[in-house]
Amino acid sequence: MSKRLFPELDKLAAKSSELETIEGFVEFMREKGVQFGCWENNTFEACPIKLSEFIYEYLGIDMSDVENERRKILEQLQ
Repeated sequence: MSKRLFPELDKLAAKSSELETIEGFVEFMREKGVQFGCWENNTFEACPIKLSEFIYEYLGIDMSDVENERRKILEQLQ
């Protein structure tokens, strides 16, 4: 079996349906007035991490690797 050239992009593509489902649910929750945040010193505040980063982490996708692989593709096309 040959080594995959862009394993993180392959993983992102394989999880795209699940990602769309989660993002759709999050958008639905926001439309219903749900706020996402963190408790800090007994205060509910916006989290220092973006919700999308939590989703990618949950799906096991490293977005810095995705960006690096995208750059490699663009370099190969030039």
